[in-house]
Amino acid sequence: MKYVCLLFLFPLLMGASPDLSGISPDEKDKVPPGVIPDDLAPKTDQEAAERVATVFIDTLLKGKAQALAKLGTDPFYFAGRRVSEISHIEKEWKDVYKRMGKKLPDSEQMQMEVLDYKATVKKFGKPPSKYKNLKLNKCFFAVVSFARRRGLLLILTKDKKAGWMVTGVTD
Repeated sequence: MKYVCLLFLFPLLMGASPDLSGISPDEKDKVPPGVIPDDLAPKTDQEAAERVATVFIDTLLKGKAQALAKLGTDPFYFAGRRVSEISHIEKEWKDVYKRMGKKLPDSEQMQMEVLDYKATVKKFGKPPSKYKNLKLNKCFFAVVSFARRRGLLLILTKDKKAGWMVTGVTD
């Protein structure tokens, strides 16, 4: 699925409802461009977290370090190592890309499953102590796998203002 102008739509994807009160009933069927109708807005936190994870992975696969730094939280956790400040997070993503070389996986070879804490622990066991600073029991986890490459685990937390955001990545 391709996302057009996603950064502008991000609050809507997170469940924010646009104010359509000034639109007549006849016009409500003609939703303006860039507005997500109520029936397409995420209905659960898990669905909202899945949308955020999808955008994040799509951005990751396109090699956009600057965008990733802005899509995630500050601080951000790389394999349990805490990195603060957007400029440092961006540099860390650039280093990740250097280590990967030109071997970015294709999104068509990707599968993703979003799980809550309880399901993640059941599937993978208790998390390592390096994540003790995060309230993992309130997080969602996106398990991302690729056809011929090691997978990723995204940790998503809910910000009071911004909604669900990726706060960490590990393999």
